[in-house]
Amino acid sequence: MQTVKFRRQDGTTSEVLKGVIMLEAEDLYPKLADLPQARKHFKDAIEVATVAVRAGGEIVDETEANTVKILQKALLLNSELVPPRTFASMQWRARNATRALLQQDSERLLILCTPNAVDAMGTAEDLVHELGGPAPIIAMAPTKFELFGNDKEVGIVTNDTTESVVVMPCTHLIDHPKWLGMLEACLAQNTKLKLILTGDATDVAQLSMIWPYADNALHADIVLEFSANGALITLAGLISHYQQSSTGRVLPFTTAALELLAMYACRLSGDRRYIGLPERNIYSLVCSASAYAQRNPVDSKKALHSEHGLILDQDLAAAAEAGEVDAVHLSQVVTRRHMLKALCAQDFRNNLLAMASLREHRDRQLLIATRGAVVGQINGLSVIETLGSSYEYGEPVRITASLRVGGDGDVIDIERKAELAGQIHAKAMMIINGFLTKEFGAEQPLPVSASLVFEQSYSEIDGDSASLTGLCAVISVIAGVPIRQDLAVTGAVDQFGDVQAVGGVNEKIEGFYRVCRLHGFTGTQGVIIPSACVEQLVLRPAVVHAVKAGKFHIFTVNHVTEAMKLLTTLDWGDAETEGTIYHRICTRLNTVVEHDENEPWYVTLWQKIKEIFVPEEENELKEHKEHKEQSK
Repeated sequence: MQTVKFRRQDGTTSEVLKGVIMLEAEDLYPKLADLPQARKHFKDAIEVATVAVRAGGEIVDETEANTVKILQKALLLNSELVPPRTFASMQWRARNATRALLQQDSERLLILCTPNAVDAMGTAEDLVHELGGPAPIIAMAPTKFELFGNDKEVGIVTNDTTESVVVMPCTHLIDHPKWLGMLEACLAQNTKLKLILTGDATDVAQLSMIWPYADNALHADIVLEFSANGALITLAGLISHYQQSSTGRVLPFTTAALELLAMYACRLSGDRRYIGLPERNIYSLVCSASAYAQRNPVDSKKALHSEHGLILDQDLAAAAEAGEVDAVHLSQVVTRRHMLKALCAQDFRNNLLAMASLREHRDRQLLIATRGAVVGQINGLSVIETLGSSYEYGEPVRITASLRVGGDGDVIDIERKAELAGQIHAKAMMIINGFLTKEFGAEQPLPVSASLVFEQSYSEIDGDSASLTGLCAVISVIAGVPIRQDLAVTGAVDQFGDVQAVGGVNEKIEGFYRVCRLHGFTGTQGVIIPSACVEQLVLRPAVVHAVKAGKFHIFTVNHVTEAMKLLTTLDWGDAETEGTIYHRICTRLNTVVEHDENEPWYVTLWQKIKEIFVPEEENELKEHKEHKEQSK
């Protein structure tokens, strides 16, 4: 992180901006705590094993040959070194509830609240199996006969001869509400029956409304976020489990591949201090990367030398090439390159609308300026989520503000007037009014009103992440100072001007980065984000490299005054300090008030009407007569 200064319009350099920080490349991605220790461990293992294995350039015996294979795994096949670990084994809350269900006779029903990104039935099955319960019966969509049986045959829930654990989705019972009474009776009469229901929060809430018995059941949530400390070990154990459960489909992962997967998981969680593990998505990525590795195996020597930047003993590398060690097995691993291809393929399948939007920027159908300065115009940042795929991408938006004398002294939100804004957005606009009133209208009403609009926006918008952007645009138009167009802004504000955290920061930064890259880098372009959002940053390598090269910049602020300093290169100041933003606003407001007091409003209006509607010939004739009278 670096402190920031700016060059004023008179050519002088300002003092260090208090509270403003420019982030460096190292601040834009997570620091995995266990990675340095893992790399050091592997490097030490290589040195020890190399000395022990090689004796005069030849392998001594079979034992030492096996040590060579162990060395290969220590360097590359890290996921094989970690014991398998299921997704269910990480669910401490669900394990606690499942243990209570299995061990306590009084408990008959467990409801697991599982997000759609999780294999709910498989997770419930693993929970029961790992805690020593009987083999669960998976009933995805049983018929009434299969569930309850009849007079001659027993059903799934009416079999009282053996202990049984039945796993069912909540949606099936919601679709058949008439079965709930019979199911409740079976739970009361069959002491050997345990029932586990799975569903998302909406399903669980709906079931509770139609079945009061569910309120007294055991409840537990399936967690998707885990601490980033030990992320590599966690993911390696999960991949080891996938290797066992899907024969041949999943290959071992190298440390570098695990590191990239962990960074992606941090991005999913929205906080790089945690990893997000939507099980279905992670499993799909792991299988995709393994498929790329099977189709395009890496060269064993190249993998040994380049994957971690560790130089292996030359004799051992030669032995791998000569086939003395298991070079085929060594080549069948998932490297960082394979993992990156899987991530890029996933993004490519869903980014059609994002690329179409970028094409409109190229053809100037969407007008976003990335250089120069304009009064009352600012670049905001938004996130668009596509329907169906839930793919999110960043889209810069041009926000403009205009000023007029009179009115109620408030900010008119055109989006709200056109019924294209949600309630949270309306609240954000009211907060902007609150800040302006606190700063400049505490003693008397503001004599001016402003209007604010999101240009080229044709659908409903919501959220408060543009409140900082809108406030800066309004301040710019009142003060009459231009705003830099090479910077984009995101952030929420309160009535005191403090900048608050927002979501989707990674997508927003990358969206403006793509537009700047399309228009051409100037070396001054960048974004302004809240300081509280730094822990959310897990940016793509292209953005990180641009920041490292000085082509793109990311600034953090804590207050609206700090953002205005960056956007206008003027100090915020006070009412007494000339040349500052605050002084300019006070001067303009005082001028408007004095003008209103000296001349009635209808006189000014009549003069403007005459200027518009009086023909030019009459004006010229009137001027000629006045000139003639003066000459006499």
